[in-house]
Amino acid sequence: MLFQPASPWKASKHGATVDAPLRQVTVWLDALTPAQGAFAHALEWAMILRLPIHGVVSKYGSSEATPTAALEACRATCEREGVAWSYSCEDLDEKTVIGRQELEHDFCILSGAQPRALQKHLLTAALAWPHAGPLLCPVNGRSLRRALVVQEGGSPTHGYLENAATICHRAGCPVSVLTLSLSEEAAGRLQDSARKTFDGQNVPADFHTVIGRNAQGAIPMVAGWRRCTHVFVAKSAPSAWRRWFGFGGSGPVRELADRFAVLPVPTTRLSLSSLVPTDSLPNRAGG
Repeated sequence: MLFQPASPWKASKHGATVDAPLRQVTVWLDALTPAQGAFAHALEWAMILRLPIHGVVSKYGSSEATPTAALEACRATCEREGVAWSYSCEDLDEKTVIGRQELEHDFCILSGAQPRALQKHLLTAALAWPHAGPLLCPVNGRSLRRALVVQEGGSPTHGYLENAATICHRAGCPVSVLTLSLSEEAAGRLQDSARKTFDGQNVPADFHTVIGRNAQGAIPMVAGWRRCTHVFVAKSAPSAWRRWFGFGGSGPVRELADRFAVLPVPTTRLSLSSLVPTDSLPNRAGG
């Protein structure tokens, strides 16, 4: 998502010039456009990242194209918020989704109102992308107010935590860190590392631990208890990625995305290269 430096360019009508690899926020428009669904999330992230929005009007299987009135409402909303807007119409299938290499430079957003098959194909394509995402948002999504950062024992954590802390810092968002481990001793070490990381970036955080082999089952419970709107998970090896997203239909992230916006975050620490002026972002730390 926010990672790897590239040549500067003017991203939106706000006039901010950013040094970023991302060219735009790409959103697959759904039936809830523009008030809810994927477009509402895209607008928020476009304003955070100072990037334009590109809407994709897709006909995939039996899904219907987005009405002209909804597209006009998107344009008017973006104009009011000072975000550049464009859209394209595409008939999508597995080959066209996976073959679109330019998506590697976009921050992509999907919602639960879109066909599961489309989500599966895009997630497959995203396995090799270096940045975060795509963001999976629920049908009745809320804006980013608090993130649950899932820290699993036995997987790379430092780069992932650094990246997650940077995202939250730039979005003005407090976090709850949930450490999952097989032993209390290992959980203590992981949690100490997480405290140092979030303290180092001045991100308000609270910390929780669940011990056991089935600790992942606590993720939605803790996210709901702490009133989190988003869940960050580590985008690690492809095998773990596939396990998390449950391409068989029962993965924990796929179920989480029915209630929370879920963002996979890289485990390799990557350069941020002053993506967004921090003083230009809303302060949501008290949320």
